[in-house]
Formats: sequence, structure tokens, C-alpha cells
Amino acid sequence: MPVTNETRWGFTVYQKAAAQRLRDAQALLNQGCYWGACYIGGYAVECVFKYAILKLKNKHHLDELHQGTDANPYKTHNLLTLIDLESQLPRNCPELSNPRAPDYPKLILHEWTVDWRYKAPDQLDRAYEEKLIDQAKQIHQSLISL
Repeated sequence: MPVTNETRWGFTVYQKAAAQRLRDAQALLNQGCYWGACYIGGYAVECVFKYAILKLKNKHHLDELHQGTDANPYKTHNLLTLIDLESQLPRNCPELSNPRAPDYPKLILHEWTVDWRYKAPDQLDRAYEEKLIDQAKQIHQSLISL
């Protein structure tokens, strides 16, 4: 199949990437590669958010969601910003119910950053990563079937 803008950036690309990155994160965790597992786990959530936003808006490209000359806010890596951009995202799992509440379990949505590809957080260990991957799985499960 030829690579077109639709096949390259369509929402199914994000859907497939989210599932694959989640499998990659679990494999890294199983090998004791916590830094990589943390980063890839958060990246899986970013992909599933972008999939869900495109699917809900019936669009194929993030560029279709933004008109104007300023930076496209949908091309962010900030997970909370992506949630804020799309009020229609289902909130049917605890990780998405009220992410800005002060008592919210903050792990993946509040702590993950794209900068983890360069420097791991100090508290990184197997228990932390297992919790982060579990949250990523819950978010993935709640959004992937849209």
C-alpha cells in the first residue's frame, strides 16, 4: 500500500502505535529497563489520546484540528493539555475521571513528560513503573475501543 497522508497520520496509525508502545513498555519492564519502560508507557498514552481525539472528531490528521498560523496545540506531548483540548474524551476510568482534582492519583498524567527520554525521574523503580504501566493500560483500555 502506498504511503499517503491518511495512512501515515490517520487515527489508525495512532491506534496501532498506542498498542505497540504499551507492549514495548511491558517488555522493557519485564527486562528491568525501568527508564525506557516509563518513557514508552507515557508515549503509549499520548498516542491513545491522539487516536481518541481524531476518532471523536472524525478527522484523520492533527493538522485538521487546528486552523491558523500559530502552533497546533494538538501536537503537544503534554498529557493534561491533550485532555483539556478534548472534553468529549470518555472519563470512564479512574485515571481520567477528574485529572485536575488535588487528590487525584497523579502518576502518569501529572508526572510523565517527553523529557523522560533524556533523564529518568529519581523515584524510578519496579513498583513505580508497574503502577505507571497499569495506569497506561487502564487509559488505553478505556479509549481504544471508541
